[in-house]
Amino acid sequence: MVRLTLFLPGLGPGGAEGVMVGLAGRFAERGHDVTLLTIQPDPGHWAIDPKVTVRDLGRERTREAVGALVAHLRSD
Repeated sequence: MVRLTLFLPGLGPGGAEGVMVGLAGRFAERGHDVTLLTIQPDPGHWAIDPKVTVRDLGRERTREAVGALVAHLRSD
């Protein structure tokens, strides 16, 4: 099992967002631990695999969001 963290600014109706949600789901189906990190979530737009964790960093300032991202990556 691999632990994967995918970061994107939001989960709105864009093409890149759809690709990332699809990749996250496929990795989760293969037994990997997958987390989607966002700053502006819109989880209602996409059908996200229930095995994928969605973590909202909130609409914090960029510096704080980056600090939270680094802290998440360092956690076990």
